Amino acid sequence: MGNYTGPSPARSFAPVATKDKFSGNGSSVNFDLTFDVLSGGFNSLNVYVEDVWQEPTIAYTLGNDNSGNPRRITFTTAPVSGTNNIVVILSLIHISEPTRLRRIS
Repeated sequence: MGNYTGPSPARSFAPVATKDKFSGNGSSVNFDLTFDVLSGGFNSLNVYVEDVWQEPTIAYTLGNDNSGNPRRITFTTAPVSGTNNIVVILSLIHISEPTRLRRIS
């Protein structure tokens, strides 16, 4: 690693994304994920139907499943029939405050 003034840059990696797949049947609009989505988690969630990205709050909403966990995706229109044609990816990326570097004279 190079020479730095101040603390060394962080060396960390984002965790592996979590992915769920579902099969649409043309009538079901609710799908329960295997993982919790925190409040405001739209920013870390990517939802695709037939390989087309779905816009949060327009194409789907997030809510609680029957157990009260924040895991349910409710589509505004039922996804078309297909095998594993609904893909939901949760990417948790930790963003920390940048380190200020000092200028060397």
